[in-house]
Amino acid sequence: MKIVVMQQAASVAVMLKDILPDVQTDICTPEAIDLSADLIILPQEHFAVAEELRCSGFPGEIAFAGNPNVIPPQCVSALPIGHIALPADKSALLALISRCQAVLRHPDRVYALHSRDTVRYIPHDDILYFSSSGHRVQIHTACDEQPLSHLRKLDDIAELLPPKGYIRCHQRYLANLSHVSALNRQDMLLEMDDGTTLSVSKRFYSATAESLLHFTSSK
Repeated sequence: MKIVVMQQAASVAVMLKDILPDVQTDICTPEAIDLSADLIILPQEHFAVAEELRCSGFPGEIAFAGNPNVIPPQCVSALPIGHIALPADKSALLALISRCQAVLRHPDRVYALHSRDTVRYIPHDDILYFSSSGHRVQIHTACDEQPLSHLRKLDDIAELLPPKGYIRCHQRYLANLSHVSALNRQDMLLEMDDGTTLSVSKRFYSATAESLLHFTSSK
């Protein structure tokens, strides 16, 4: 893993070299950023640099360092993986690096939920189903007591999900097949392993039944 830290946040680089000596960590200026880096850490006031990186097609992760209570709204467009408070805390920094490594190793195993100032990566194994409500989508997980709200269309989310892992059982629902316990044909319901039932519409019934059959037989 290669990490690049902008010069103005050099204290973060110093701490990284101390706690993770085997990880390549370089300090750079805005004019000499190494685009082969897996993670670039920028001072939050340099959000324009982050925007330029995304516009240039930088595929890696970006994080900001600074005051998390005063985050410039422009930082959001850079889709940061996290925000480090300064002075940096070792545990928070390790958590950021661990999250980044998990995404780099298994990008197909997580769903990226973009919030106001960061990105939360949710393992697909934890997601029960997606439901649409008005202009928002709710993400129902096995770990959160309340669903996570997402300003996105269900159709758009369906295109980002593993094709053999989820099924559109209704105009309002995308169900994770690994959490489906049964298909109730009489009542046209999907029974989830947490006890939730999801309506199955006539339009999606055949595809739902077929996908569930293929999924269970491939286990």
